[in-house]
Amino acid sequence: MLHRLLIFVLTMSGNNLYCEHCKLPISSSFIRVCNKENNKDTFFCCYGCKLVYEVVSGKGTDSESSWLLAKLGLVAFLTMNVMILSVLLYSDYFRRIDIQAIRNINYILFGLTTPVILLIGIPFFKSVIKSTNSLYPVRKKATHTERGKKYMAKVGSNAPHEASYGVYLNTDSLIVMGSFSAYFYSTYSTFTNRGYIYFDTAAMVILLFTLGKFLEATAKAKITRSITESIGPTISNATIIKDKKEKDVPVEEVNKGDYVVVQEGNKIPVDGPIVEGYSNIDESMITGESGYTIKKTGDYVYSGSMVLDGRIIVEAKGVGEDSLLSKIMKIITNAQMSYSPIRRISDRIAGLMVPAVIIAASLVFAFWYLKGDNNEAIMNSIAVLVVACPCAFGIATPLAVCVGIGRGVRENVFFRDGAVFEKLPRTSTVAFDKTGTLTYGKLHPVSLVFDKNKVKNREEFLSILASIELCSNHPLSKSIIEMVQNEGIQVDSALSSKRYSGRGIEGQVGERFIVAGNKKFMEEKSMEITPYILQKQNGSSLKEKTTVYCAWDGEIKGVIGFKDPLRADALSTTNSLKEMGLKTILLSGDNEKVVEDVAKKTGMDSSKGFLLPDEKLNEIKKLKNCGNKVLMVGDGINDAPALSTADVGIAVGSGTDIVNENSDVSIIDSELIKIPWTIRFTKEVRKK
Repeated sequence: MLHRLLIFVLTMSGNNLYCEHCKLPISSSFIRVCNKENNKDTFFCCYGCKLVYEVVSGKGTDSESSWLLAKLGLVAFLTMNVMILSVLLYSDYFRRIDIQAIRNINYILFGLTTPVILLIGIPFFKSVIKSTNSLYPVRKKATHTERGKKYMAKVGSNAPHEASYGVYLNTDSLIVMGSFSAYFYSTYSTFTNRGYIYFDTAAMVILLFTLGKFLEATAKAKITRSITESIGPTISNATIIKDKKEKDVPVEEVNKGDYVVVQEGNKIPVDGPIVEGYSNIDESMITGESGYTIKKTGDYVYSGSMVLDGRIIVEAKGVGEDSLLSKIMKIITNAQMSYSPIRRISDRIAGLMVPAVIIAASLVFAFWYLKGDNNEAIMNSIAVLVVACPCAFGIATPLAVCVGIGRGVRENVFFRDGAVFEKLPRTSTVAFDKTGTLTYGKLHPVSLVFDKNKVKNREEFLSILASIELCSNHPLSKSIIEMVQNEGIQVDSALSSKRYSGRGIEGQVGERFIVAGNKKFMEEKSMEITPYILQKQNGSSLKEKTTVYCAWDGEIKGVIGFKDPLRADALSTTNSLKEMGLKTILLSGDNEKVVEDVAKKTGMDSSKGFLLPDEKLNEIKKLKNCGNKVLMVGDGINDAPALSTADVGIAVGSGTDIVNENSDVSIIDSELIKIPWTIRFTKEVRKK
């Protein structure tokens, strides 16, 4: 009763439970373990997570982990011997020995199987008993009670429509029923010398299912990392102005209206307008787009963004849960808490199957009992339970999934859970993010124009430009330096330099005073553009979205264009998907022209640009509402809500930690061509 009350209170209060092992939110039944030393409760989403946690969390040879590993090893050894003797019995290998010897073999099998049941069967049985008393979701068309309406308003439409509790019979219940029935009937047959024995079934079923749970929980925890661990530590402290002095405080103590100082190279801890300063801001953590945005006094900045140069002061408007980053995290958590259709269907079938099996076994027992054959009544009714043991649900499916997960790991494709093998083969539409997914997510210099009438050659221009860029730590400066170093061009040191946040840099290089930066910076410094550069700029060679100009002696002598290049296998990937009959769409936060150009080069069916994270999520919802089974492929925190909302989410590359948390599949070597491979592979696993 207390267990039910605990679940009810936690659910109605809106507090989310998280599994201690895999760190995923717990949305239905769970296992609660009370630590007697500190009187604290530990929660697990399934028996497999509890088992693995106890194995890996212990310390020393005397720990619980060593004991559990020893139990599994002993059980595997005993089960192996049970299977050997059972096979010999089934094959009539002992047909020449007397009946008493066969009975002795039955006693041996009983002695081998009993420790298996006691060591791993009883704990499994206890976890099933606890789950039958847990809160579980019931889908209804309407919630007519006031409490139900309040619950729905609080948790949203993705949550179960109404919370109920009671006896919950799932696939674990069927496994326990089949295994324990086989064991008890075999024990009865052994000591009464009547009927058949099924010790091999009892031992092997419970062992394989326990190992399946163990492997499934291990794989789930390996791929899943805590959202809090991946985002929380990145911004732990903030510098605020208090009593006209700068003071470092924990970010949790920042209040609305505080003035927060952010230095070069630090991340912004709050949302709000810039009240002082001018800087280049890297918002890729929020927008997912490479490059930088120039922010000045009055412009709004968001938590998680990084100040690339200069110093700014931000008035805190969005702090804690009100920040954009926290809102994105909330969207992700709600998507994780949504109840899986595959899981709901599986449990519903199991819930109907269990009473059906019990009824069938009872009818068989009654039929033979009325005929006066008690032995046949017991044997046949138990046979029904044993045969009805859901191998496809409980054993074959987890093992097939584990084999699939193992093969994926060898290919650097990590599946988050077994549901992917059900959902991914049904995909009809594939939605791609651009930056970091179809592209490398890093701006590279792709074009260079210099005035041949003013500069001797390309090497001289790059040497002069790199000499002043050495004094800057801006990403574009680093990209220029990397290019020059790769080409082996000699670079001189600047005698002096001065940086202008968000605009450019100037300084003395040899006898020349060099000015480098964006077009607006050139205008501020009254640098004229030469006719040659103007002609080239108006042509087709400088259509990249980011440019760096370099000038001296009052004239712009050259310009470098930067672009985020497409991955080499982007086009072949979309072609493979089209050959499979799938539609492709490009969803990006970049400007429409760039998005359309990328979509055209990669052969996408359609594209949409200027999309914020919530707008990407809405586009995914629209596709799903039209009956499409959507696969979202992305890389970046802004993609995480869309990845969680799509039927299946795939994160390409190392990605942001949060993406790996909310994607169903992670391809860690950035090979896009593995996306069609993954779809084909899951189809093969599903057939098995």
